[in-house]
Amino acid sequence: MINMYIIFALAILLASLLFLLPFIRTSSKSSEMRKVELAQQHEIKQGIIADRVALYELQSNELQDDLAQELIDEQDYQASQQELKQRLLREVEPHLSASKPINLRFLATCGFLFLISFCVIFYYFHGAHRQLTYWQSAVEKLPEFGKRSILSQGEPLSLQETQQFALALRTKLADTDGDAVAWMLLGRTLLSLQDVEGALAAFNKSYRLDPNKLSLLVSFSQALIIQNTEKSIAQAGTMLSKALTLYPQNPDALSLLALLAFNRGDYTEARSAWNLLISQYEPADPRHQFIKQKLSEVKSLLAGNTTDISPDSASDVANGRQDSINASNDAKLNVTVNLAPSLKDSIPEGATLFIFAQATTGPKMPLAVVKSNVTSFPITVSLSDENAMMQGLTLSSASQVVVTARISKDDKVDKGAGDLQGTSISIDKPFSKSVAVEINSVL
Repeated sequence: MINMYIIFALAILLASLLFLLPFIRTSSKSSEMRKVELAQQHEIKQGIIADRVALYELQSNELQDDLAQELIDEQDYQASQQELKQRLLREVEPHLSASKPINLRFLATCGFLFLISFCVIFYYFHGAHRQLTYWQSAVEKLPEFGKRSILSQGEPLSLQETQQFALALRTKLADTDGDAVAWMLLGRTLLSLQDVEGALAAFNKSYRLDPNKLSLLVSFSQALIIQNTEKSIAQAGTMLSKALTLYPQNPDALSLLALLAFNRGDYTEARSAWNLLISQYEPADPRHQFIKQKLSEVKSLLAGNTTDISPDSASDVANGRQDSINASNDAKLNVTVNLAPSLKDSIPEGATLFIFAQATTGPKMPLAVVKSNVTSFPITVSLSDENAMMQGLTLSSASQVVVTARISKDDKVDKGAGDLQGTSISIDKPFSKSVAVEINSVL
């Protein structure tokens, strides 16, 4: 930023020099030359004055002769004399004032101050100083954001702080392009902001620098699964297979691989992954119960029997897609969404309302999503495991969540410029409660 201000100062200095150049050239004349010019001008003016006075005296004498010869009376004589005096004064007065040189220094100073004032005022109203201040603040807080995001020290990052964290990471990577960890952190941060394309680009850069990092392979796979294209799903499977080759017992990679295999109908691979995973959790752990239930479903599916599968699950399997099965019947949030009065006129035409819950730690993929048309506020909806986007990533699987309400102008849950958004405070388990969210900001 210091370099930028130096450039601004040099630009103003250059403009000032261009403005002052004519005055500098004018003032370069020697004082002797100016004295000669002034003397010449004075002589010319004195000559003009003498001629006008001589003419006045001649005409005044003629009037006196006319009065003596009684060609005019006293009244006409006085009136004519008064007229002659006034005419003389009008003709001589411009030449009586002393010739004063123009004060170029004063004029140049006024012009310079006007130029500086104009630049400052113009920049204040049309410049990007607020964005620069925002950027500088983000860069200064990078260590703090890193501790709160990576080490979970202190309060979780808010939406605005997460955006600043991403900006600070981009700034850092502009100087240290080869930092694989920073690229991975940027990818995770962008994924939490639902910028899937940006996250994938960052993960891909990190992968080129360090292709064997476990946390990167898992995060990269999550982003590819969220993208949900045929190519990305295949690539996610390859990433997870590589992660398990390097780290065979990793629970995150096993969980994602099992869910991915189950969703694409590869029940044998899903069973193998869940068998490895279930041994890592105590029987009292809710995750153990969830995996046990999934193994029971896989067993029935491999045997060609769907009677042991819930009706919803059987329907989803028939359609080639497995939706969430409730890990806890109590995981339900009743969300009431209000709109700030100042934003009532900012709702885009044909907008869509998305209400979703995300874990405060771990993957930022929405755990439950409800989509609704924007009609009138307040709007109340329920979020539960039935609204999960991906098997295993459900509301009941998290210990703490935040709820976001976003009015999207393009019918996509990914955030975009001009979208309206509001976020709740952090909510701890159990999730059988009511939550209020006010949409009060413009992205």
